[in-house]
Amino acid sequence: MDADLIRHKLEMEIEEAGWSLIAPHFARDVLVLCGDELPLLDAAVAMALNDAATVGSWLASGALRKANDTDAMVFADGSPRFRFLIVAPFVLANVLPAETSEC
Repeated sequence: MDADLIRHKLEMEIEEAGWSLIAPHFARDVLVLCGDELPLLDAAVAMALNDAATVGSWLASGALRKANDTDAMVFADGSPRFRFLIVAPFVLANVLPAETSEC
C-alpha cells in the first residue's frame, strides 16, 4: 500500500475520546503519545509504514513516547480529550488543548 493511500485511510480513522476510552490501551501498555510538535497523522503513517529510522528519531527526541504511570495519573485527574488512531498493535494519541475539547 502506498504512503498516500495509508495517509488518507488513517486520516479518516482519527477519532476523539476522553481518558475513560483511552485508559484500557494504557493498561495494555500500547498507548503511545505524540508531543505537540509531532502531528498525530505523521506519526501514524510512519508507524504504519514501519519507518524505523523516523520513528526512532522521534522516540529519541521525546516527540513520541509510551505513556507512563505519571501520565495516567494526570489524565485521570484532569479529564482531557484526546485525538487518537489505532496502528496495530499501538494506539497513538495526543492531548487536545482544553479550548479544543468538547464536553
